[in-house]
Amino acid sequence: MPIPLPRSLSLREAAAYVAECCQVSIEKARSALDRAFREYSLSVSDEKFKSIQDWRGAKIDWRNSAIIGGEYLTINGIEYTARVHVYRRHLDEWMGKAASSADRPWPSIDTPTPTYRTGLPGKPTSWHLIEPECRRRYAAGERHPNKSTGLESPTEWANVLIRWLQSSHPAAAPMELKTLASNKLPGLLRQLKANAR
Repeated sequence: MPIPLPRSLSLREAAAYVAECCQVSIEKARSALDRAFREYSLSVSDEKFKSIQDWRGAKIDWRNSAIIGGEYLTINGIEYTARVHVYRRHLDEWMGKAASSADRPWPSIDTPTPTYRTGLPGKPTSWHLIEPECRRRYAAGERHPNKSTGLESPTEWANVLIRWLQSSHPAAAPMELKTLASNKLPGLLRQLKANAR
């Protein structure tokens, strides 16, 4: 007997579900979901069941369960719309992780988004935000090769990740392109390539 597929919810249904499960207002539920989508801690799928990988600049249309524009859906200056849904199973997993990360039932709605201080001495850095995002994108199949060598380009990756950091975490410490491209990303990209074999 086949395992039934998880029920998919519109964005409006997902917000209502989170509000009910966590006993918070719809506004707080939407705020938490918006943050989770943009931080890639919760995935949203389009009509072809493909996970949305780029939320930079996108607007959420809660009523019609869609995202509008942003870098993912803007072509030649025209903003397109993609209808999206969330799997209830993914919502349950996300809420479970949020609840298990603290003693209170819903820590992530009322607390600010990620810590921008690592606690380490020295100049502030956002590497602790950029590294997992790079790993996530690489695992999802995103590639930025150098046009002449065909190998992954640390500079191209740095450009993409700096734009992501600026749009997703505007309060985070800025990262220098040269620091990322020369010091941080080459080793990580070699590691990711080796692990993918």
